[in-house]
Amino acid sequence: MEVEIINMNKELEYHMKQHYPAIISGNLDEGYHASLIDIPACSATGETLQKLMKNLDIAKRRWIKNAIAAGVEIPEPHKRKTNI
Repeated sequence: MEVEIINMNKELEYHMKQHYPAIISGNLDEGYHASLIDIPACSATGETLQKLMKNLDIAKRRWIKNAIAAGVEIPEPHKRKTNI
């Protein structure tokens, strides 16, 4: 049991360190909304961009914790293609 918790924490921290691209919309008057492209139904809102990013981090952590507990595969972040 203790080993499972350690492994879950390692997996959580691994995915939290990954940079998942987000779509962000909004403005100072109406607030902001963001969705992580690669994590289904993972989104957040915030009155400022700073609050939005904090809330998005909380939503990402909750989503990943729930996925680990349910045995759902967690997608890797989308890799942006560049043309040089």
